[in-house]
Amino acid sequence: MYTRYKPRKKEKKFVKYIFLIFAISGLLYLGYIHRSTLMFWKYNISKLDRELLDIDKAADRQSRIRMLKNLEKACDSYKNDNPFSSEAYFSSGRVKVLLGEALMPASFNELFITDRLTEQSDDVRKCFIEAIKDIKKAAALENGRIDDRNLMLLAKASFLAGYYTPAELVEMLSGVKNIDLLSSEDKRLYATIQVLGGSDARGIDVLKNTGGNDAMDTLFLATVYRITGKNTEAILEYRKALEKAADDEIKTLIHFNLGKIYLAQSLVMEAAKEFNDAISAAPGKAVLRVWAGKSCAALGDKAKAREHWLEALKLEPDNAEVKKLLEGR
Repeated sequence: MYTRYKPRKKEKKFVKYIFLIFAISGLLYLGYIHRSTLMFWKYNISKLDRELLDIDKAADRQSRIRMLKNLEKACDSYKNDNPFSSEAYFSSGRVKVLLGEALMPASFNELFITDRLTEQSDDVRKCFIEAIKDIKKAAALENGRIDDRNLMLLAKASFLAGYYTPAELVEMLSGVKNIDLLSSEDKRLYATIQVLGGSDARGIDVLKNTGGNDAMDTLFLATVYRITGKNTEAILEYRKALEKAADDEIKTLIHFNLGKIYLAQSLVMEAAKEFNDAISAAPGKAVLRVWAGKSCAALGDKAKAREHWLEALKLEPDNAEVKKLLEGR
């Protein structure tokens, strides 16, 4: 009996091994054919958010850019393997917008309040244009449906790349369902587009209701008033921002803009004071010397104006505007 039992026991073990091998092979095969989905699993919406939070904590700008580029590759890989997944395209578009922002010379807020929004490199524009294509593809896969977050990403990429006119972007943003739920930064972008697209009142109203009360919110509103020619309101907001500002660069910027507004209104003494206050905080900036010289010239003090312009030329020897001012042209 023992001799008959032993082979049967071995036979049962052999069958189990065969079954185990087939089961493992099947799992490996399924894993292979769905490899892109499994690999992208860590980049689904919630986990992508966590990855991006880690990127926000990056020690420096270059680390952030490197991490975003790695995430961009992962998104592109999944998108290529899943050409009909709207989630893949929305995620890819979002990462590309963030990469474009990381490659910018400064944040959207800083570029706006310093009148430098047009300072975008070809690499930055390329990122934003690719993001636009991804987000529009995702919306098409959803039969035109797009939520507010992704609509704001599309508007941001389009605005910063100069892909659509402000008026066209105002029309695009008419699809935003709940402005109150937007982040403060998205509200600022929304308001900026409204103002530049001709809807001044709408943009200003949104800015007034951002819920923020820091120097940046006030400074942003002041800038909007300035570019729309509402000088009295701009001055009041700049004064408020000056009281809240702790950063010397922000204070310098406020004095500089106040000086330009006063000079435009022929309030020359007030303008000269603001430019001098700006120079005291940042003596190494040529543009401050240029405008201080203009205010002195308007006061009739040509010697002081020339002194400012010569200082500006020392700081920027190739500055064409300064050379013309010194030549009296």
